[in-house]
Amino acid sequence: MLDHPEFARLARDHGWDATRVLELRDGLLHCRDAAPVATAYADAHHAERDEALSTSWWYRTRNAMILDAIGASTRPTAIWDVGAGTGAVARALVRAGIPTVAVEPSVAGARFAAAHGLVPIVGTLRDLALPTDA
Repeated sequence: MLDHPEFARLARDHGWDATRVLELRDGLLHCRDAAPVATAYADAHHAERDEALSTSWWYRTRNAMILDAIGASTRPTAIWDVGAGTGAVARALVRAGIPTVAVEPSVAGARFAAAHGLVPIVGTLRDLALPTDA
């Protein structure tokens, strides 16, 4: 799980070590020592949103618009989906061949993302202590 190409790039180019910041617990990557964060969605809302992903025109349309916008620009090395929820956007990005890091403070949201094949990080962007020059 810690072998994501974006983690390797950050280590190589900026000295960021994922193993100092992340740990595997209960099958998910967690930011070490991260304090619980209140999120906009209760666990039940994540289940409802995840269920809608396969049938909702909104998710399909929004993801198509995001992919079109990315396609109209220089292809990114990776995209960080911060506040990834159940991974609706991250899944579309990965299917399009774009390396994606999904960051979600809710364990419930991250579990749904993981169930769909993503490797989400439970935590916040601040918890990751990313290099500022990346």
